[in-house]
Amino acid sequence: MENCIFCKIAKGQILTDKIYEDKNVVAFLDLSGLTKGHTLVVPKTHKRWLWDHDDKEYCEILKAAKKIANIIRSHYGIEWVEMVVAGMGVHHTHIHILPRFPNDGHKEIPLDETKEKTFSTEELKEIAEDLKKAIETQIK
Repeated sequence: MENCIFCKIAKGQILTDKIYEDKNVVAFLDLSGLTKGHTLVVPKTHKRWLWDHDDKEYCEILKAAKKIANIIRSHYGIEWVEMVVAGMGVHHTHIHILPRFPNDGHKEIPLDETKEKTFSTEELKEIAEDLKKAIETQIK
């Protein structure tokens, strides 16, 4: 889709601090992150809903999300990482990986109205670099 921001990010037409990329997906920090390390896992194939992908694509997207979530969980030394498939906002499949920290100020399922932190561009860049290194270390 020519006007889809996630398609443009996946093609490298819009730069973002990617923390992970393979032939099927790209992952980067959510600019409106609800928690430190809030990551979006976005397939390179444009489809509105996760369920619209064929079985192979669906499994590859979820495998990447699982890999990223487990590395984030290990890297931050936390137990709880949420995976949310909401499908709103940008009409391109995306999965939210939400690291959960003790006393992070959110209910069980964080929503924008429970948001306590806003991360600066510099903070997001530092978080992205930190997670990118952690992912690269775990995958090699």
